[in-house]
Formats: sequence, C-alpha cells, structure tokens
Amino acid sequence: MKFKVLIPDNPLFDYFVSGQSLAETLHELEILRLPEKNISELMLANRADAAVLSPIGYGMGLIKSDYRIIKSHILALENFTDRASIYFKSGLKTFSSLASNRPDDFITHIAKILLSEMYDMSVNILPSVESNEIIREKYDSSVLWGSSGNSINTLDLSEEWFNLYEIELPVAFWVCRNQEHFEIIETLVRDLSTGAQSLDEDVSELTGPDSAEYGREGRIIRNWNENSENAIDCALHLLYFHQYFPELPAIKILGRD
Repeated sequence: MKFKVLIPDNPLFDYFVSGQSLAETLHELEILRLPEKNISELMLANRADAAVLSPIGYGMGLIKSDYRIIKSHILALENFTDRASIYFKSGLKTFSSLASNRPDDFITHIAKILLSEMYDMSVNILPSVESNEIIREKYDSSVLWGSSGNSINTLDLSEEWFNLYEIELPVAFWVCRNQEHFEIIETLVRDLSTGAQSLDEDVSELTGPDSAEYGREGRIIRNWNENSENAIDCALHLLYFHQYFPELPAIKILGRD
C-alpha cells in the first residue's frame, strides 16, 4: 500500500523527514513538501494519508473531518528560540501592518494574535514575495521565519508566547484521519522522522563581543512530551477566542479518542 504524506516546505520542518532514507526502504511512500495552506486543503480533500499540520490546520480540519493527532514528532518552540520574529525599524512608535513572505503560515497568525494580546494592536498582513533581507529593509514592520541575527528591534515570537502563557508554542504536529489499523500510520511517521535531526535542541543567545557570553535561552522541541497536549490545547483555545473556528476543537489522539 502506498502512503502519501504532506510536510511544510519551510526548512525548519526538514527533520520531519530526517529518516526518509530508512522509511522508504520500509514503506511505499510519496512525500510532498508544500506551503502550509496547501497542505491543509489537500488533507481536507482526503488526498493524503498523513500530514504535518499547524493548530490552525488541525482545528479547521477537525470541523469537517475526523482528524486524529499522532503522538510522535512535533515542532514546538519553548521560550527564546530565534526561529521567528517580528521586526520593526528603529524609532518606530506604532504600526498597523506586518509584511510577510509567508502570509498564510501559522506563525504569521500568531504574530497578529500576540500583538493583540500584549498591546491591544490590530494589524494587517501585507503579503510579499521578496526575501527576508529586502522585506526588512523595505517595510517598517514585518514577521519572518529565520534567525534575527541579534537584531535589537525585534520580538522573538516563541519568547513572547512563553512569557504570556508559560508553555511552549506548538507550531506543527503529525495528523491523520481516524482509522482502525492505526499502528501502521504511527510506525510510518515515526520511521520517517527518525534521525539525528529529530533530537530536541537547546538554544542560547550569544550576546558578548567574543561570542562567549550567553543571554536568553530556550529549546526547540521535536519529540512529543508531557506538555505537548496542554500546549496544543492552549493554542486551540486562543485561536477559538480570536474566531478562527466556529467552535472549540477537541484534542483527539490516534488510538485513544
């Protein structure tokens, strides 16, 4: 039986296929790397067996389909991780929009929500096809994936999330439809995400001129842990509060619910 799996095309998600060589010797696989929005649409259309979805993709899909979360690998950002930031130019007192070359990504929506929660700001997203460097130079404010390079005028999104909710920010996790023989799909995604890149990673900010002094710290979580379900639940409640869903999505775990 051939399985089709969908994974976001952002390099931050590469470790979800860190065991691809092994998995392809054990399973008949078709792997597609696509933008987050396209993955959500294909899963809803029942055109894939499993996918790495954000809380938005999971919550919106659960309304129309019988989704289940696979307790396997996850991407969650705890405290300072330097993986996604809001940028603003020096001297800027306020702004009403954020430029982004990933306007439909979960992290972009989280930036809007955090600004609303922290500063009671309502901002629009300005889609762009330009590089991070050009966007930062061209626009007064933006939200972008990638390292900030120790830029002063930034807000680290996972750090701001952690300061507000005291739990890691769940960015994406494996999802499939409810099925009777769930052990097969569980084994497949675990084989696919098994590799050195799938280990959790500590992050430290270098602040000194000799690159030996450390400032803020955090962790990139790639494996399901005791906080994962609560973190997803926190994100779903917040998204529901901000009217991303008409009803609060339940957390449904494959093989349990």
